[in-house]
Amino acid sequence: MGYITKRETGIGTRYYVRYKTPSGKWRQESAGKLKKNAEALLTRIDSEISNGTYGKERDITFAEYAAIFLDNHRSRVKASTYDDYQGVIKVHLLPTLGQVNLRDINGAKCKTLIQAEYNKGYSPRTVNKCVMVLKLMLKEAAVDERIERNPAEHLRRVKVEHEEMDFLQPEEVERLLAACDPDFYPLVATSVLTGMRQGEQLALRWSDIDFEHSVIYVRRSLHQKHGITSTKTIRSARAVTMTPELVNILREHKRNSLDDLVFPGKDGGYIAASNMVRDRFFVTLERAGLRRVRWHDLRHSYASLMISGGANIKFVSQQLGHTSTRTTWDIYAHLLPEPGQEAGRKLDALIFNGKVAHFPVKKSAKAEK
Repeated sequence: MGYITKRETGIGTRYYVRYKTPSGKWRQESAGKLKKNAEALLTRIDSEISNGTYGKERDITFAEYAAIFLDNHRSRVKASTYDDYQGVIKVHLLPTLGQVNLRDINGAKCKTLIQAEYNKGYSPRTVNKCVMVLKLMLKEAAVDERIERNPAEHLRRVKVEHEEMDFLQPEEVERLLAACDPDFYPLVATSVLTGMRQGEQLALRWSDIDFEHSVIYVRRSLHQKHGITSTKTIRSARAVTMTPELVNILREHKRNSLDDLVFPGKDGGYIAASNMVRDRFFVTLERAGLRRVRWHDLRHSYASLMISGGANIKFVSQQLGHTSTRTTWDIYAHLLPEPGQEAGRKLDALIFNGKVAHFPVKKSAKAEK
C-alpha cells in the first residue's frame, strides 16, 4: 500500500505518490499540483500491483497511439505521404476515436466511423484514404502487441464511381499547341505526347533524356510544398517512349536552352506549377478558344487518344507509370471498344473479306416450275 506526500517547491505545491513495487523497492512518482490527481494515481498503482499488471505497458488512447504512429512514419515515408497521414488522422479519425482506448476499438466502431465520413459528403476517394490509414495504424498496433488483433482488418473500401474526366480531341490538341508561346510549346507538347505527371515534367533534367533511343527517364518529381521528391510509386520511376515529333521538339528546345532543367522557371529554378497553370496554361486555352480544362486533363488526353487509337493497354499503363494495368483499365476501360463488337468485326473480316454479305433468295414454288 502506498501513500501521498506533499512538497512545497519554488513553483508551488506538488504532490507525490510513494509505493513499494512487487520486487520490494520503494518508488516515487510525481502527480502534479492537484491532490485529486495524486489520489487517482495511487488508486491505479495499487490496482495494478494487486492484479499483477504493474510494470506492463498501460493502455493508451487512439490519440496517444496516433502521435506514436506519426512519429514513427516521419522518416519512413515521403513528406507528402506523411502530410496525407497527418491530415486524415486530424480531420477524420481523431474527432471520433481520439479519446477511445486503443483496446476498445472494434470492427463495429471502425465501420461506423467510415460510414459517418461517407454520410458527411466526403468523396469516395477521401473516405478510402481514411480506410487505408485506419487499417495501417491498427495493423501496426497489433504488430507492436498494443492490441491483440487488427479490428479494421476486414474494413472494406467504398465503391468509387467512374470519375468523369475531360480530355481534348486531336483537333483540340492541335489548336492548343498552335496557341502556345514558343517557350511554352515544348512543355505542353511533352504533356500531351507522353502523359507524364506535372511534377515529373517540371523535375526533368537534360540528363534524363536519351535522344538516341527516344526515351525519357522519369527519376524524380517536383512537389510544390516539399520540393524534389522520389516518384509517386516504384512503378512511377520508368522509361517513357517519345514520339518522333516530340524528339524533334525537345532537340530544338535544347538548342535554345542554357539550363540543366528541361523546363526552368524565369530565374532558372523550378517552375511554380500553380502560377504556370494560371498565368500560362489557362491563358493559352482561352487564346485557342478552348474550354478550361485542368493540366492533369492533358494526361487524360494522352491516355484516351492512345487507347482510342488502338494502343496496347499494357504499353499505355507503363507510359503513365500506373501501379498495375488494372489501374489503367479501371480509369479508361470505357474508352475501349466493346470486346464482343471487335470480335464480331474480326469474324466478318475472316469470312467475308470485306465483301458485302448477301442472303440467298429462296425461289418461289411458281418460279421453280
